[in-house]
Amino acid sequence: MIAQGFDEPNNGQVLSMAHAITRVNGFMLGGFFDCDPRRAELAEQKWNCPATPRNRAKWLENGWEVIYIATPDANHATDLRDAVTHRPRAILIEKPLAVNSGEAIDLLREASRFDVLVMVNYPRRWHSATARAAEAIQARQIGTPVSATFVISGGVIHNAPHALDLFHTWWGGGWRVEFNARHGDLTCLTFSRGADSFIGAIIDRVTQPYYVLEAHIYCSHGKVELSHSPEFLELSSLQSHPVYSSYQVLTTLWRSEMENEPLLGRALEALAAAMANPAQAEAASRRELECQIFMTETLRHF
Repeated sequence: MIAQGFDEPNNGQVLSMAHAITRVNGFMLGGFFDCDPRRAELAEQKWNCPATPRNRAKWLENGWEVIYIATPDANHATDLRDAVTHRPRAILIEKPLAVNSGEAIDLLREASRFDVLVMVNYPRRWHSATARAAEAIQARQIGTPVSATFVISGGVIHNAPHALDLFHTWWGGGWRVEFNARHGDLTCLTFSRGADSFIGAIIDRVTQPYYVLEAHIYCSHGKVELSHSPEFLELSSLQSHPVYSSYQVLTTLWRSEMENEPLLGRALEALAAAMANPAQAEAASRRELECQIFMTETLRHF
């Protein structure tokens, strides 16, 4: 669905990667592969791109400059490894990089040896509010994390990477993650780095009948919150209570809608910029590896 099924070519809002590819300068949609040949054929007709080989090996040998992987989670590792061996200039892949997050680290290192740029599609990474929060955090406006709660539906391995990527974007890597306890769908972990340490709770609503992805990160003098639908990102700091002035309370500094910017297009623009600049490509590869190491530290407990 994220590859091409959430919208149509003439829709005003871009909801699928195929649509984004047709909108972003410098990219041309070249074709689809699916294990069901008929689905690939229908996608190519729908998005008005050339017919391509239906045999997987021949399709991979088609001389692609960029390969986008949006197959089921269990196929990501094999698909990424096979794509890398054909040495496209870049690969954009949906999360998770691999069901076994440790294997994902090896795949990123292998891609680097082949000089293939690999980026994971974390759309929220490219939102202006994410950058705004990063600036505030780096300026020490809200302090360091003291506790966090992540609420995930759709499975931790599948959807938690979205929230974990935001945390890594804001606070970087180098965190050691230790298991504390599990009760039902709640898992408690200790995150530590140098003198900083906090308890994080990950709630896996695997049987929940509705979609939810939330992150509530409480800090020494503020909070970052990703929640609600339509989704918003909110940054709070400590200020005096308007009535009981002796109390310091969390007070919203700003709130931003997260579904109002062309994030899929921005992901492609970031990929193109990295492809065009060796220094940016190296920085992007390093970022993905550091982020995946953090993912592995966290997700190894599930």
